[in-house]
Amino acid sequence: MEEWDKYMTNFEPEDLLSFEIEAGGSEILFENIHKATTIRGAFFVTLHQKDFKIDFLIKGPSGTILFSKER
Repeated sequence: MEEWDKYMTNFEPEDLLSFEIEAGGSEILFENIHKATTIRGAFFVTLHQKDFKIDFLIKGPSGTILFSKER
């Protein structure tokens, strides 16, 4: 919760995207960003599984990982 308070205070999304991902699946979203910007967002898991894992990555155009978070 501490991270939420630090990064998401007063966050009101302009867009909302919802999709399902099968266990072991992946989803790739792409957007061109032309100037320095802050990206904020959240994900929610609706199934109550104790062994779920979510890897979140932001990669640059060359494939370099700019941000990585595992849950």
